[in-house]
Order: sequence, then structure tokens, then C-alpha cells
Amino acid sequence: MKSLIAVFIILISTSQAFASPAEDADRYFWCRVVHVADGDTIEVVKRGDDLEMIRVRLYGLDAPEGGQAYGKRAGRELKKLVHKKIVMVEVMQKRDRYGRVVGMVRTQDGLDVGRELAEAGLMWVDPGFCRPSRVCRGYWAAVRGAQREKAGLWKEQAVPPWEWR
Repeated sequence: MKSLIAVFIILISTSQAFASPAEDADRYFWCRVVHVADGDTIEVVKRGDDLEMIRVRLYGLDAPEGGQAYGKRAGRELKKLVHKKIVMVEVMQKRDRYGRVVGMVRTQDGLDVGRELAEAGLMWVDPGFCRPSRVCRGYWAAVRGAQREKAGLWKEQAVPPWEWR
């Protein structure tokens, strides 16, 4: 019984449901997209007094590189969805090895931008970075649907960017 209580206390103390407002402010932020760098990276200006420019990498997904089939199209589609628009970023990783914030990006109406691109056949789930979760299961389902429909890059034998590089 004591071990069950200890486990319960640990779960409560680490739960996101009990995160402080400061932690929430660091985890979620609204911003304007000012540039689309490629099919999975955007540059945003965070709302607030300091007009901070931040590079954001879409969480758990990988778009074809610019020199690959569908690489430029992925960038164009991402641009259609978010360029010069207000989006919300949910930070999943503070910084990657290139200094980018890694996060889920949602439009003002709640659309998960990464999932939308995966459904269009313009993304791979990156198995090295998409941790098992409800979000990643949704991304895998979107990719499988695009594969069944032979949408986008699934029309041909495309090479994942992490192998192409």
C-alpha cells in the first residue's frame, strides 16, 4: 500500500496538469510566421515586447530536402498554411543541435500543421525523434493514410531525408 501511495505522489508531482504558469508560458507561445525556411522549419516572431525571432522545427516529422523529390513542394505547402499568419507553438524540445526550437505548430483554428503535411504525403515520421505518444501515433496514422492513397512523395520510391543526406 505504501508503494502505491508513493507512486501516486510521484505521478502527481510530475504531472503536466500541475505545471506552474511560468512553465506553461515556456511551453506554449503565440507568434507570427515571417519566413518558411523549408518543408519543416519556419521562422517566427514571438508575440511580446522584445520581438524575438525564433527558428522552429516541426516536431517528430521530416520533410524531403530541397534537392529531393517533393522537397520544394513541401516548403510551398507549409508556406500556404502558415506564412504571415499567427500560429501557436507547443515546445516539445527547447533546442535541437541546430539551435531551433522543436515544436508542434497549430493554426489559430487548431489545425496541426505537421499532421496536415503528413496527410498530404509531404512528410515522414522521424523515428529517431517522434517519441511514442498520442501525437506520434496520429502522425504515423496520417503517413499510413497518405501511403495508401499514394499521395505526394508516396507516389514513388522516395528516400527518407535522414538516409538521403
